[in-house]
Amino acid sequence: MNRASTFLLGVSAGAALLAGALRQQGEPAKPASGPSAIEAATPGPAHKRLAQRAGSYATSTKFVGTGAPPDSKGSATIKPVLEGRFLLEENAGSFEGQPSAGMRVLGYNNATKQYEGFWMFTGSTAVMSLAGTSADDGKTIELAGAFEAAPGVKQAFRIVSREIDADHFVVEMHAKLADGSEGASFETTYTRR
Repeated sequence: MNRASTFLLGVSAGAALLAGALRQQGEPAKPASGPSAIEAATPGPAHKRLAQRAGSYATSTKFVGTGAPPDSKGSATIKPVLEGRFLLEENAGSFEGQPSAGMRVLGYNNATKQYEGFWMFTGSTAVMSLAGTSADDGKTIELAGAFEAAPGVKQAFRIVSREIDADHFVVEMHAKLADGSEGASFETTYTRR
């Protein structure tokens, strides 16, 4: 077993022991400004809403505002993981003629009352971290994301996920420029199979 595996095993075991100790001692006192540790760890309505996206999808991506037909066709599989606490998306397709694949994780943090996640894809070795909120109980989620594109150079994005109906949703990705304005935008439509 390598050092990373040993470390992760230790962290997982430690977390399990802590959770067990909390259950045996009864629920700890609730912090003045938020949920208790057990409430924060328990999936709730936001997680159930996210879980409704689980399934297999055909995807279509296009540049926004160009009027051009979709440039990329692909597929995505979305499933709940860690007992419904997060959604894991694995996607594949092509963009501008090049094969592309990605992985996305999205969840809702009960303690911060924010959606949080990360995205990775074959076009980079960076991980984009995301955090944001919803004003309509999860139907539309607006996230801010960023990754380090080069040493000391961050690339930021505004990402909006909009539910159309039970079988369709759209993810918009807007690049943020250094002056705070938005540059190139992409839109991916998900259609349940």
